[in-house]
Amino acid sequence: MCSVFEADVDTNGLMEEKNRQEITGKMCRKCSQVKADVNLRVKDAYCRECFLLTCTHKFRAELGKSKLMRAHDHGLVAHSGGQSSSALLHLVWAGLRGHSHKKLFFRASVLYVDEGAVLAQSLEERRRICSDVRERVEKLGFPFYVATLSSALQRNETSDPGSELRVDPGADAELSNLVESARELTAKEDLLQKLRNNLIVSVGEHLKCTKVFLAENCDQIATKILANVSLGRGAQLPLDVGFCNNLRSGMQILRPLRTFSKKEVAFYNLYNKLETVTIPSLQTKLDSHASIQRLTERFVAELQENFPATVSTVFRTGDKLAGQRCHEADESCALCQGCLDTKEQQSSALQATNFSRLVSTLGPSGFAGGSVEASPAAGNVRPAGDSCECSGRCSPGVSRQDVNHALCYGCRLIVNSMAVLDHLPQNVLSTARKKVALGEMRKEIENFLL
Repeated sequence: MCSVFEADVDTNGLMEEKNRQEITGKMCRKCSQVKADVNLRVKDAYCRECFLLTCTHKFRAELGKSKLMRAHDHGLVAHSGGQSSSALLHLVWAGLRGHSHKKLFFRASVLYVDEGAVLAQSLEERRRICSDVRERVEKLGFPFYVATLSSALQRNETSDPGSELRVDPGADAELSNLVESARELTAKEDLLQKLRNNLIVSVGEHLKCTKVFLAENCDQIATKILANVSLGRGAQLPLDVGFCNNLRSGMQILRPLRTFSKKEVAFYNLYNKLETVTIPSLQTKLDSHASIQRLTERFVAELQENFPATVSTVFRTGDKLAGQRCHEADESCALCQGCLDTKEQQSSALQATNFSRLVSTLGPSGFAGGSVEASPAAGNVRPAGDSCECSGRCSPGVSRQDVNHALCYGCRLIVNSMAVLDHLPQNVLSTARKKVALGEMRKEIENFLL
């Protein structure tokens, strides 16, 4: 127990709460000639014209300083119809216009991912939302494609998106069963995020795109950094929140809005009169404690309200992280395509976590006297999280333990929250079978190797 009391702590060095400043009568800090219309980060007051010019410059500078875009590139813009994706699409459209300054020269297509099967929406409602999104995209002159999230379960098949919503009731039921098999909302949200990313990349490869644009803003990335650490995905942070994620196929995932705050995105849409489409999610109208992602989002938002440097501090800290990249398929997770981080090392956090789980499951009587090894009598006890309603044999030829060997630590938590694994994507189960077969082959030939 700590013996230091609040009266003994010098609070002079702590971060002070910032007072909200009004912009009434203030002049624009950029042109100093027009009264400010919007106030960003307490003291950053801009007029309407200077604010739009600043947003455009920030977007083009983010693409320009990386020197990744080429004239022959084909970019796929992931568009959900929301605030951030609408701003991203408009910024891309403005950059490709013929009379704009410093014109962008790449080609762009737009993909909308329908998730109505997970949200239990009717077919008429899903088609209405898709029609609204397509109408706004076609006004800007971009090729429009739509794909259902259920098609992400058939990664081995060729994705063939079209401009009209095509629903497969069998695939939708399979996706719904997969999501419902996860007991916790945290695992459901994480699973949907991975399936969505896999589908976007798969469609991009089918359309022969070289770049994929995601509309994640600074607030979303700051929340994602803290949430991913809580979900055991700290090793994958550089790939999940960085500006560029290089995939093995040669495609690159870019986040050009990562320096835009949520407030900047909202004002950009307001001043450009951009209409957005409101689509519910699994977290809609739920309590802030319903999931780790929702709780982290509330924590960051409330802290940002009183301390405006919160989001930028978390974002800049995460931007400095560097991680390893997997170059072979055997080194990547079968579900999220990230690097496997499940190799146990002495005195590692993973070893301590697995040991703690084993102790909690077996109890004091499950260990031999004076040893940290499980006793012979407890040899058939499965660690917590490895039990399921299908008695461990979740798919023909594949057990839950076999599936875990093909997944990273964060995806193992998703799988361990599922009652059954029969609804997992086929590529995950097939990868697990291959790893089992390779392991058995190595055991058979190891005695013949010198």
